[in-house]
Amino acid sequence: MLGSEILLAEALSTLRLPAGDDHLEESLRLERCKLALVKHKVEQHIPPEIAEARAVTLKALKEAEQGWQRAIDKIGERAGLTKGPEGTWRHPSMCEAA
Repeated sequence: MLGSEILLAEALSTLRLPAGDDHLEESLRLERCKLALVKHKVEQHIPPEIAEARAVTLKALKEAEQGWQRAIDKIGERAGLTKGPEGTWRHPSMCEAA
């Protein structure tokens, strides 16, 4: 086992589920720890070229999402819309301040 795997395994072994309202929160915490351990083990077996392709793909996806948001913002601005507090575009007549 690697050092990080040992730490995760130790963390999992020390978690105990209390009775009462904290049960769900602790249960979710335990599941997140288990998921992190499994994810770590899976990532160790991914070939380097696949890991690199994954990183490049995630970066491209993030850039595309940012590009879409910029395009949506430009369309909203050019259409004379205003951005609401929740971040959606609306016609000025639909705003509370109008």
